[in-house]
Amino acid sequence: MSDIVEFRHLEYLVAIAERRNFSKAAAHVLRSQPAVSHQIKMVEDDIGYPLLVRDGRNGVYPTPAGEFVLVWARLVLAAKRETFRMARAIHDGTVPPLRLGFSSFVNEFLLDNFRIVYQRMFPECEIRLSSGDTKHILERLESGSLDCALLPLPVDKDIWKVRQVAHSPLVICMRSDDPLSSQAQVPSAILSTSPGKYQVLWQVDGFDFAQQEEVLKRLVLTFGGDPACTDCNRVLRIPGFLNRKYSLAYSVAVEYLSNAVVHSRDFRLPDSLAFSTRPLRGIARHGSPRKDSHSELDWAWACEQIAQGMDVAELTRELASRRSDKPNPLYYAQRTIDIASARQWFLVGAPIDDVITMLIDRRRFELPAALCSARAREIAATAQRMVARRKFA
Repeated sequence: MSDIVEFRHLEYLVAIAERRNFSKAAAHVLRSQPAVSHQIKMVEDDIGYPLLVRDGRNGVYPTPAGEFVLVWARLVLAAKRETFRMARAIHDGTVPPLRLGFSSFVNEFLLDNFRIVYQRMFPECEIRLSSGDTKHILERLESGSLDCALLPLPVDKDIWKVRQVAHSPLVICMRSDDPLSSQAQVPSAILSTSPGKYQVLWQVDGFDFAQQEEVLKRLVLTFGGDPACTDCNRVLRIPGFLNRKYSLAYSVAVEYLSNAVVHSRDFRLPDSLAFSTRPLRGIARHGSPRKDSHSELDWAWACEQIAQGMDVAELTRELASRRSDKPNPLYYAQRTIDIASARQWFLVGAPIDDVITMLIDRRRFELPAALCSARAREIAATAQRMVARRKFA
């Protein structure tokens, strides 16, 4: 470890990584841009390897070694803040209040028992309660505005210190003669793919792509969900792996519910829903009465712009700026534009090997070689299925 590394260097590094820009990072830490650049370069020269990639087109981002150092830097800075906060409390003779977050899914008796036990242990310590959904509570824990939380599992144990304190099943109750009680089969598995988001899976037999998407859309609009996320080209998250789509990687968890094989006749859903005639993704829509989601509008826009020969880099930047609501706007924009490009190449007759090569060439300076190649093959296969279904639908 370099002897010249100080807290301020770690703060500069974190600020640059989060803002991908030296000027914005310098403004955040209240320093001049040349001073921040010089200090980081001095650290890199001292340790003998780069921590950041300076790319004029794509901004500044960490090297693999820099990513490793960033994890340590954030831990060190958080420990520094907590140490001096507690030291202040010791000096002043006060103990800070416990800021406890909780989910509405947490049993109220568990919450009351926790408060009683804590107040017996620390009678002079105030408890400040704050409720919200799991994603919001975890964000507040990460930012430091909460000290701990009572949440339903699963929560990523690689990121948070987790201790199970109770077990309480979550069930749906309805009348036996309720129309919804017989309209859907129990899923084979439910994947927790990111905070507050899930993929519901059935083991099916006798479904083609069109039938699968139609049934999924009916299930979503009958029971609640996002109809834009029901096409059969979704990325399947693998339990036990990290979902790195988000800036804070999420550990994918799974709950297995049934081993049954489901047939099309087992889904007894209404036939009169307006969305039942909605076409598949990638196929032109003809007077669909339902308003498209933001993602579907982005897809239609990307396909149109690519077909007109617009600059890919400009399209990626514009789409990323338009979708700042996404957890990772640049990732979303790059993937949308790349799939739209691959689709267009297939439509004009390009062979799949050429499509893969063009996708690799486009991102080869941004991604490790193995990841770039695997990503290109997956995107090419997805686009090829879209085009094949478009021709035969």
